[in-house]
Amino acid sequence: MKGPVVLMGLPASGKTTLGRALAEALGWRFVDLDDFIEEQEKRSIPEIFSRDGVEAFRALEARWLPEVLRDAAVVVALGGGTVELPDIAALLQGCRILYLVCSREEALARLARKPRPLHDPHTGVTDFQAAQRTQYDALRTRREPLYRALGGPPLSTTGVTLEAALNTALTRLNALRDNCEAVKIR
Repeated sequence: MKGPVVLMGLPASGKTTLGRALAEALGWRFVDLDDFIEEQEKRSIPEIFSRDGVEAFRALEARWLPEVLRDAAVVVALGGGTVELPDIAALLQGCRILYLVCSREEALARLARKPRPLHDPHTGVTDFQAAQRTQYDALRTRREPLYRALGGPPLSTTGVTLEAALNTALTRLNALRDNCEAVKIR
């Protein structure tokens, strides 16, 4: 299998958890883009959001994502809002993309257990734990068409074991590989 694998989806959809397992199964490197940005910038994501704003953070995503994708043998978990970058389709060209979803209820339960910073410029929400379900729904409504356009059919992580999600991901990646090779032959 050639080319980076990219996992995208809303916060708490399982990108990091499945990404780590997928990288291990493939013998590849794993990168969580948010963690990578924190390492490179020597600041936390909440600090970047609060000091510089969401646009500055998106600029950092646009700056560092190509660096991460240079490695063909890498599995990358994007931040939930990375799909809102204006040139995201061009940045992800040549990648195998998996769009992860989980139910609204499960996502909110996961977020409550492990809150993470998030900023929605349309609602002003900066902390998902404090956000109401309506903010989650607003993000989902705005981002879902972008995820679908880039990542195709969703891979559900709702109520499934990590092993089952991993097997589904590997099956999808093999299908993507076969489709890419078929296109190259023509």
